[in-house]
Amino acid sequence: MTRQIPDKLIYLDKELFINVEILEPYFEKYPERKFLFTNIASALWRGYHATFVIEEGYLKVIEIQAWDNLPQRKLFNTAFPDGGTMYWYSGFIRIDEDRGWYDDESPGMNFEFLQIKNGKLVKHWRLNYDELLIFKLYLFDAFVLTEDYNILIKKWRANNPKWDESAIDEIILEDIFNHVREGEI
Repeated sequence: MTRQIPDKLIYLDKELFINVEILEPYFEKYPERKFLFTNIASALWRGYHATFVIEEGYLKVIEIQAWDNLPQRKLFNTAFPDGGTMYWYSGFIRIDEDRGWYDDESPGMNFEFLQIKNGKLVKHWRLNYDELLIFKLYLFDAFVLTEDYNILIKKWRANNPKWDESAIDEIILEDIFNHVREGEI
């Protein structure tokens, strides 16, 4: 599988590539705001890449570019008619330099996450490997109590009918930061 072109985040004057597609839930909620891109590349199936910034304590999208060179300003104004502050977004964004292409997690690594709640930067987390494992278990235990967990379990069971819940739970736990959208702990 071809690695997708990542979005960028500017935070504390550093330009970081991020491995989470922040805008996809937004475009699922507002499909009329997403352009129908005509030129799709194997490295950019979603048809666009975006640049974000943490500014005045808020996550903002400041640029969206299409693979097929649609005018950037038109794309932005269509996608974000209310401006670029992302009040609708809650979740965790991994920003450490050790994350690699696929958000690797290994002993000896240090991890950094930005916790966003309704577009506002709530906390900048810095964790070692052991702290990360404990944090993920904590988030997983909270996630299990949500309706989103039940929906996700049903999807996994539909696609993997022979798997038991513990096998599915392991997969969900491994990727918990991409499932916890409320940014609450």
